[in-house]
Amino acid sequence: TLQHSINDMLTTEQIQESIRLISDAKNIFITAHKSRDGDAVGSILGLRGILKNLGKQVSPVLPDSIPQYLHWLEGFDTISIFEEK
Repeated sequence: TLQHSINDMLTTEQIQESIRLISDAKNIFITAHKSRDGDAVGSILGLRGILKNLGKQVSPVLPDSIPQYLHWLEGFDTISIFEEK
């Protein structure tokens, strides 16, 4: 089950601390790896939606541009691109 899988990765204390940090935060920055794929972009957008539903201000940022084939994803235009110059 999902709960069993999560418990294999994190301790109960780590899960509780994560919940506390998210609950206490007003602004949350989320990102993914460079040369992102659909899984990374989809995960960022999904997490953004969950956090916004919790009333958080969310700043999704990727280290490089989103490929054209992913522009159909709802909310792709909310992701900022950070490219080092």
